[in-house]
Amino acid sequence: MLRQVAPAPEPEPAKRPAIDYGQLLKRAVGRIKNKKNVEFIILGVIILAILLIYASTLWDKAPDEQPLPSNLLESGAQEELTEYSGTLEKKLAQILSQIVGVGDVNVMITFESGPIVETATGLGQEENAYPKVQGVLVVAEGAGDLGVKAKVLDAVRIALNLPADQVQVFERTPEMP
Repeated sequence: MLRQVAPAPEPEPAKRPAIDYGQLLKRAVGRIKNKKNVEFIILGVIILAILLIYASTLWDKAPDEQPLPSNLLESGAQEELTEYSGTLEKKLAQILSQIVGVGDVNVMITFESGPIVETATGLGQEENAYPKVQGVLVVAEGAGDLGVKAKVLDAVRIALNLPADQVQVFERTPEMP
């Protein structure tokens, strides 16, 4: 006769002893108290904290370049920017009107507000750096034709080094006789 033997019970996983964090902290504090130079350790931690705070101010990110409101521009600089804008608009309108299929053209250029910066060149001369062009609006006869509109858009993008989303081209309304 065969005897059935009951399977052996599985051993229970070994339990870890609970960690007493309070006891660990007391031991660490006791070790520090036993040191003769506790004051030097505390002083070192304070100095390190001060140095880290100072260093973080040195490595701060550059402030976001926010354009200055136009009312902060000097009146002379504002006049110079207006003159520059007008000259650029006329020049661009003149070039665009020479494209096949384009008639009369009006151009409006907007700039990020900001000052005109005078920079020195290697020859001791100064030159002006104008604010960046923010957008261009073109109203042209013939822009109702998609081919003409695409040519005008490409010409403005190339002339002013702008992405297409900063240039808008619209058809000019026919003049009434």
